[in-house]
Amino acid sequence: MDLIEYRRLLRRILERYTDSAIGKLTAILASVPTTATGLTIVASYEDDGGGSFSVWARLEGPDSYVLNRPIEAHRELFAVLHTEDGLTPPVPAETGGESFNVPDAIADTVADWVASLRDRVPQSRWEWTVDGADGIGTTTPRLL
Repeated sequence: MDLIEYRRLLRRILERYTDSAIGKLTAILASVPTTATGLTIVASYEDDGGGSFSVWARLEGPDSYVLNRPIEAHRELFAVLHTEDGLTPPVPAETGGESFNVPDAIADTVADWVASLRDRVPQSRWEWTVDGADGIGTTTPRLL
């Protein structure tokens, strides 16, 4: 599988979670503490060689722990888990023989997906940032 096919298949899976992510982002923005200074959405790749990853929302500002506590129930926008049946949801599995960097492909595809959500969520008072944890992604950080 090449990079284009991987990203196409991954985006198709992410699209299935669009309504859920919009609901969570809407709930987050409805309960933002006044001390928040920004919203960052992070794609975090699990370095397990299997292709699992998660997408989390994080409020920026002073005292991050206290700031993010009110939105804890809504922070995880998407997650891929290893189960007895394989990856759930069934995103393209990493084989180790890819001719591209899988973590970068994940972060870049997530950034494109989040960008598509931006106009469908009530406006926030600041821009959003989409980033890849630990520096993954070739188009992140990205301001929306």
